[in-house]
Amino acid sequence: MSDTEEQKNIVAAIMQNNFTLARKLIDGLLQANVDDIFALSNLGYIEYMSANFQICKSINQKILELDKNNVYALKGLGLSLIKCDQFTEGETLLQKAIDLDPDWFDPYYDLALSYYEFGMMEEAIETIKKATPKNDEEKKLMVDFIREVENISRLLE
Repeated sequence: MSDTEEQKNIVAAIMQNNFTLARKLIDGLLQANVDDIFALSNLGYIEYMSANFQICKSINQKILELDKNNVYALKGLGLSLIKCDQFTEGETLLQKAIDLDPDWFDPYYDLALSYYEFGMMEEAIETIKKATPKNDEEKKLMVDFIREVENISRLLE
């Protein structure tokens, strides 16, 4: 099986939330190359989605040792730090991800959602409004998010 085929199978397993199969396939890639950024990135995602934030944090730190400006790893590490009660450090990394790739919607959304979860409504709205959605799904996420934050803000007044 080629790496590309293996990568497609990993992505397919993750999209189906079949993390057990995805981990097995990732293990195969990592046995061949312990520094495989594709494999590490997907393993980090699985660990985050499984609420293993410390493990996710370690994986993203390893990726950043290999590629200090890996935007996906900066975002993943930032989110992990926030979940590990290191908000300021996580916020800084999410902002760095935005600075490195200002056209990518995800870090804006993740940072805005983090602000929202911490009750920082103004920051949440300011951040999401800076994002540039590239498709209907991102536009809907943005509009729904702003509506939700504004509704909660009104309730809190």
